[in-house]
Amino acid sequence: MESMLLKCPAWLPTRFVMFGLVGLSGVVVQVLVLGGLHRIAGVNFLWAQVLSVWVAMTTNFVLNNRLTFGDRSLVGASFFRGLLSFYAACTLGAIFNVLAAEGVYAMGQHWAVAGAVGAVVGSISNYLSTSRLIWRKTSGNQNE
Repeated sequence: MESMLLKCPAWLPTRFVMFGLVGLSGVVVQVLVLGGLHRIAGVNFLWAQVLSVWVAMTTNFVLNNRLTFGDRSLVGASFFRGLLSFYAACTLGAIFNVLAAEGVYAMGQHWAVAGAVGAVVGSISNYLSTSRLIWRKTSGNQNE
């Protein structure tokens, strides 16, 4: 995939970098939603973390569909099937995310640090599963 916005060396897959940048935006979304729910609305940390992961997963799907996998972008009914598949593919990463965040928070770390650690822990699993299951490679696609 060639991106007009991003040029990567041949050894570094452009899609991986784009997925990572979208994932970084997801960390920001997750921590902001977590803060809003936990600190402002008074939601218990665990439930706030679960909800913030879901919001971040949704925004990441939308951004990845448009930016990272724009040449394979899902539209119409395929978009919604893809979103449901994305949730399924990210379930293991989401579990790792919530468990890591809960563990870090239980150790006395600040809620934002715990949320960010959880988001980072889940991201590798999510890239591996979604790049292979949701936006499948077709012949002719390069720099995966």
